[in-house]
Order: sequence, then C-alpha cells, then structure tokens
Amino acid sequence: MGRSPILSALASVLLVIAACGPAATATPVPATPTTVPATSTPVPATATPLPAGVTPQSTLAPTPQPTAAPTRPPESKPKYGGTLRIVRRAEDPAWDFMRYTGGGGNLRPMAHMVFSMLASRVGAPPKTCERGPNPELAESWRWLDTNTLEVKIRQGVRFHDKAPVNGREVTAEDVAYSYRRGFFTYPVRGVKVVADQVKDVVATDRYTVQIQTKTPVGLLPETLSWNYSLLTLARESGGPNESWEDPATSWIGSGPFMFKQHLPGLKTVLVRHPQYWEKGYPYVDTVEHLVMPDRSTNQAALRAGRVDVWDWDVTLLDVDTLQKSSPQLKIQECPEPVGRAPGWVYFKWDEPLWQDIRVRRAAMLAVDRQPIIDTALLGRGASMSPYPPVLAVLTKKEDLSPQAQKYLTHDPAEARRLLQQAGYMGTRVPEIRLVATTRYGLVSPYAQGVEVLQRQWTDVGFKVTVDWQESARYMAGFITGVWPPGFNTGIGLWSAFDSFSLTKFHCQASKADNKAGVCDLEYDALVDQWLATTDPQKNWELAVAIQSMIVERAYGVPGAVGFEFAVSQPWVKDFVYIQYQYPRPFTYVWLDR
Repeated sequence: MGRSPILSALASVLLVIAACGPAATATPVPATPTTVPATSTPVPATATPLPAGVTPQSTLAPTPQPTAAPTRPPESKPKYGGTLRIVRRAEDPAWDFMRYTGGGGNLRPMAHMVFSMLASRVGAPPKTCERGPNPELAESWRWLDTNTLEVKIRQGVRFHDKAPVNGREVTAEDVAYSYRRGFFTYPVRGVKVVADQVKDVVATDRYTVQIQTKTPVGLLPETLSWNYSLLTLARESGGPNESWEDPATSWIGSGPFMFKQHLPGLKTVLVRHPQYWEKGYPYVDTVEHLVMPDRSTNQAALRAGRVDVWDWDVTLLDVDTLQKSSPQLKIQECPEPVGRAPGWVYFKWDEPLWQDIRVRRAAMLAVDRQPIIDTALLGRGASMSPYPPVLAVLTKKEDLSPQAQKYLTHDPAEARRLLQQAGYMGTRVPEIRLVATTRYGLVSPYAQGVEVLQRQWTDVGFKVTVDWQESARYMAGFITGVWPPGFNTGIGLWSAFDSFSLTKFHCQASKADNKAGVCDLEYDALVDQWLATTDPQKNWELAVAIQSMIVERAYGVPGAVGFEFAVSQPWVKDFVYIQYQYPRPFTYVWLDR
C-alpha cells in the first residue's frame, strides 16, 4: 500500500518521538471576543452529527459573528487591583520557549500570560476544562482551498509598551515570522507532524496570514492553538541573535500581562498590560509566580493564606490533605490529558498469545473501570474510551460504534467464553506478565489500580504476574520501547494532549509511542485519511471510526484516568481551571479579600 506525504511525515516524527487597588468609578463591561461558528459546509443526510456542545476542531468557518457582552448577577461587582500569588513547583532552565521544549514549572503558564496565540483552547469567558480552539489573536480563519488556510488577525492589538517594540500594533508579519520559526526552526512534538507539511507562512496584507501546505492537513486549524512554541513574537525583541533568553528585554508580547522581574529560585513578577485587546481586562495589577518545590510548604502556604492559587502538579493526595485541614479552599478538577497510570495496558503483538483477537478482547471485557476509580482514585476519575474526554476529537463511550461500546462494557462471562473459544481451558492458561512501577503516578493509588486489574483478569482465567520496577528502569523502558524479554509492555504513560493521540498505533510509530507494536494497514489508511480531511463533519466521523477501531480490535486495554486539580482561596473570584496554563483564566480573575 502506498504512503502519502502526510503519512511519511507522520512516520518521521513518530520515529523520534487581587487586595483591592484603585477602584474605577464604573466597572466597564468587558468586550467579548467574537466567536467563529462551525463551517457552513452542507452535511449529508446520512452523516453522523457531532455530539451536542462539540465544535469540530479541524475546520472553522470564515465569518465571525459578534456575541453579546457577558452579563453578571447584580450582586457580582468585580474589583480592580491587587496581587495574585500562584504556586510554581519548579523553575525552568531557559526562557526561549521555541528552543526549549521542557514545558513545565514556570515557563508555560508565564509564556501564555505574556504572549498571544492565534487561537486558544479556551473561550472567553472560559469554562472549566474547556479545550478550543477559540479565536484569540486570530479573528477568523477559513480554507481558501484544500492547501491554503487564511487567518485574519485582530486589528488594534498592541504589544507591550517596552523598548524596542514600544507598544506598536501586532501585524500579520509578526504572526508569519513567529509561525515560520515555530514550524520550520524549532518544531516540537505534535507540531512537527503538521510542520513537515507546511510549505510557507506568508503575510498577504497587514492583517491577513496564509498558511500554505504541500498536501491537505485537516488538523492545521487546530494547530493554531497547540503548544506554546507557536506564540506570537515581535521580531525585534529577540535582538540580532533572535534569542528570547533575557526576559527583561525579550519577553515583550501582546498578552494580558507584562514581564517585570525575575528573582532566581524565588519568584517571577508580571504586571497588568493596560492596552490589552480585551477591554476592561485583566482585573489584577500583579501576578507573582512563586517557586515552591516542596509540597508540604505549598500546603502550609495555602492554609495560611500566603498564596492564592495552586494549579500545577497538584496531586490527589494534596487535595485530600487540604480538604481535611482547610475546607474553605475551592477545589476544581479536570480529567488528566497526559501521563498518570493506570491508564493503558499494552500487549506485545509479536507474541502469539496477543495475536489472537479473542484473547485481547477477553482482556478488555474483563476490566471494570469503576472499581479502579472508586478505590485507586478515591472516586475522582473517569473511564478512558479509549482516551480521556479532554479534547473535542476524543469521544465518549456512547459516541463509538455499537461493537466498540460492547467491548468497553464489563462482561466477565463473555471474556471467559472467548478464552475458551481460543483454546484456553483446564491447564492451558493465558499469561499476562506486566511491567509496572512503584513510583510513577500516585504510588499508593496506582498500586491499588494494578491490584484491581490483577484480580479482574485472574477472575476470568488469566494468570497475572507483575514486575514492579524502580522508576528509572521503568521510565527507560517507556522512552526506548525496550522491555524485559517475555513481558508485556505494562501499564501507564499515555498522552491525549493533542489530537495526534489518534495516531499512536501507527505501523511506522516508534516503539516508545506504539508500545504494543501494532501494525494494522486498515488503521493506517483510516488515520491517513483523517489527517488529510478538512471538512469538519467528515473529520469527526473519521475520528470516531479510528477510536472505534482501536477498541474493536483491542490494540490494548484502556483503563481509568485520574483528575488534575487546582486549589484556590475563597477570595479568588471567577477563577476557572484550564489545564496547560492558558492565560484566559487569570485574565478574568479578581480579588475580594
């Protein structure tokens, strides 16, 4: 079967893979950014409609429609001023976010507060756990043809009033420069899959950018809201060497906050951008990102009221402790998009046992995810089907094909029947030999989750052993894809941060990504078609078909996923938790001490 250019690109990348301040005399009504409605492309009568509330991510229509300004209850009176103090558990070693792909600690949340993206994964005002794309610096976008995406940017958006940029207007040339740098010079992870198919990014007038591709790339509009490597820069702020490593001179963006000060190992201070394009926002004058690596110190600071928000790397155990000691704190939660176990169980397809689809399906039907959620995750979790529901393109169980829904339903009797049909009865017992870790995720809940799986598989007729490994050895196996001989690849480490989670079982994927070693040409063809489809309805249908196939053919066993948490003080008003630190939640926050 021939490979298309987009599939070749996929193969190549996967192989590497506020105390009150001065009060305004009247609180202004903030302007709400215009929304981009779904495409007007006719949908065939036989097409499966998108689920309620889902905006297709692959294509959005060109003409934005104004929306009414948000209204507030009469008793809600937002206040201006004050300092918002946010916990950051780590400090990153670099400031040029296009060069540096670590992406944790302070860098990601601060970059998103200082710089603007064309689109954000949250709307305005945001909703809890929302994931876009929603217009930000972009005002609208449309396909001119299958290989040209046109983006119109907002007029009158200004960079921070600091030399050498001096508050000038953001133009299409700034966007084109930034996206060429992000696509061609420093493409990271999922961005590279799309970047390999981008031919050029050009400004056709002061407020219009065209992204031209070599082949149709259906996920290009979604890429506008991916990863902070695609934030919009003012070229001159990088200096002659085009480096953003000195934030005092180079971190000059158009976001809601401006860089003011960095005290190594202590804190980074941002201040309000008075010319931010969303009029009336932000409310707070200052945001302090406080470096506090120790969890017990974080908890003590929250209990004492010395910090206002902790929204990065907050564990279930942290939340459990804080709720018992400080019930006044507000807890918000979202399903995890990345990483913690027990999430996926992968089986080696080069072993005869797992080449039998009946055995794989039996292993899936034996799993009841609710006990994992109830015991291991203390009731705070969600089933994966086959991924956590964190993106519009990732389906819920009821969206899948009837056959896929069947195999995601706990049915131990059918599991036993399938094993018997495959010839496993009496003394002939199929063996699951798993690799697991005593460290990754939340140690005690994770271990409990593995124990639940052991019991469920044993109950239907599997023999289950677990190789508990220390963290470094376990992580090395997931990074390299190399495991102890005779062992299945084990439990954990998955990612649904972006839509390329649907390509995880590609034949050409690296061992680290395609942990089961799946190679199914029908799946590959479906993924190839999905990647190239620009029509949103068809793109959604293909995404459902891909996820249904993953479950129907039992490429692995999806488990349960825990929650990520944000903790805030009662005086922090209108804070909405959004994973991966986009600026908008803090744009609308106000303080009422």
